[in-house]
Amino acid sequence: LLDTLAPALSDIGNVMETLADRQGRPAGPLRVTMPMIAAEDIVMPRLDAFLRARQISSGFVGFKDDETGERASYVFPDQPKLDALEDYILEKIPAGRKFVVFHEFNFSGEQIMKMLKKNGIHAVLLNGKTKPADVPKVKAEFKNNKKCEALVLSNSSGGFGLNLQHAQFGLYFEAPVDPIIRKQTQRRFERQYSAFKRVFMVDFIVRGTA
Repeated sequence: LLDTLAPALSDIGNVMETLADRQGRPAGPLRVTMPMIAAEDIVMPRLDAFLRARQISSGFVGFKDDETGERASYVFPDQPKLDALEDYILEKIPAGRKFVVFHEFNFSGEQIMKMLKKNGIHAVLLNGKTKPADVPKVKAEFKNNKKCEALVLSNSSGGFGLNLQHAQFGLYFEAPVDPIIRKQTQRRFERQYSAFKRVFMVDFIVRGTA
């Protein structure tokens, strides 16, 4: 992954230097078009490769069907990262103790929910597909139902309007790339009235990608 990103970062740096050299020149089309070209030709292709690498490390690849135009996912036969998450939950988290699993991709959230259901763990899912009217119900179910042990939470939903002080474990199946969002998700556990003196934040990382 790092080998893939290094040339991209170098290219982006060169473009930024070029733009800086033109900063003092009279305004013209170049000021508008250069950032657009940089984004379209350099940043976006590398970003797409980065997202693909993240998907592969999570055991799938998303794609768009050329014939139907619908989005689909290819799932790899082996799921070592999901297996590691399953092992940690079953072996390290005491029965009845609440935990949150963070994910980036909706497909990953669905796979995690299937794994938890297979193991008889009552869980709720909160992501971009959750209807606004259902969000309070999901929050209340996780907080108030003692039988609901897990909240499967997308990174985009995890940093805003949530208090997770009733959970002791935060498991990053796919951690946020933005460090600000990462910090926001962690602070949801660090509340004044937290039920626990210690909270455990765990990252699941594929060997060779960190």
